[in-house]
Amino acid sequence: MFKAVTNVAPSQLADRHLFDFAGLEAKQAALMEGRIQAFTVD
Repeated sequence: MFKAVTNVAPSQLADRHLFDFAGLEAKQAALMEGRIQAFTVD
């Protein structure tokens, strides 16, 4: 049980002071822009 509690990431705590949830979507969008599309579906 103690090991499980020590393996918690800040994003899993839902604390806005520890993790930037507001900037998460913008960061993900920026990563998707730089991604190379391997397949194009039309």
